[in-house]
Amino acid sequence: GTIPDGIYRVKAVVTDRPSNFGPNARSDELVSDQFVVENTPPQIERIEVKQLRGEKKGKWRISARATDASSAIAAAKYNIDGGKWQVLAPTDGLFDDRAETFEFETDELKGDEHVVAITVTDREGNTAVGKAFLRP
Repeated sequence: GTIPDGIYRVKAVVTDRPSNFGPNARSDELVSDQFVVENTPPQIERIEVKQLRGEKKGKWRISARATDASSAIAAAKYNIDGGKWQVLAPTDGLFDDRAETFEFETDELKGDEHVVAITVTDREGNTAVGKAFLRP
């Protein structure tokens, strides 16, 4: 099973008592520095889509918000219709918080329906994926 999320230390104890009796027996122990176990993925709380008009007809504005309970959001990317992944930067320009917002504009999209997929990853490497449909 997995260890629950949290801050841990590991204590290792070694001994040669089974082989050496009395005053010749030795033992030692070592306690690790603290480390974080975080297996919970971030959450994509919302994905909002807006079809643009006028000169930008055929393009879409996408906004999203991602949060993580324990560590900062560290990376984000998106694709349209399963195409090439594109890197996303947070609206404030820095991956430095447990909550980040993203906003981007697509190229002109032809056809009736498209799917945008957004992936976010936290500092511990946990990933979440969210999807939204783009329907004119």
